[in-house]
Amino acid sequence: KGLNGGFRADVASTRSMAELSDRTWGTQETAVYLGCTVGTLRVWVSKRKVPFLKVNRLTRFLKADLDAWLDRETGRGPSAGA
Repeated sequence: KGLNGGFRADVASTRSMAELSDRTWGTQETAVYLGCTVGTLRVWVSKRKVPFLKVNRLTRFLKADLDAWLDRETGRGPSAGA
């Protein structure tokens, strides 16, 4: 424990954050992708209507999760035509 333990955790979480931010989108990019305002997206997040991740205090979005959510919401998923 002590400073070394805390420092190692910070370095590890910083590395994970960098890797995760390469694979995820922030609120602005996601709002553009979904065609809504940032404010609307924040409301959807607060009501848990859209899939999201919390990384520390940041709200992040995975494109694959958003695509699956869009398919379900629009009825265009794999089972839509069956």
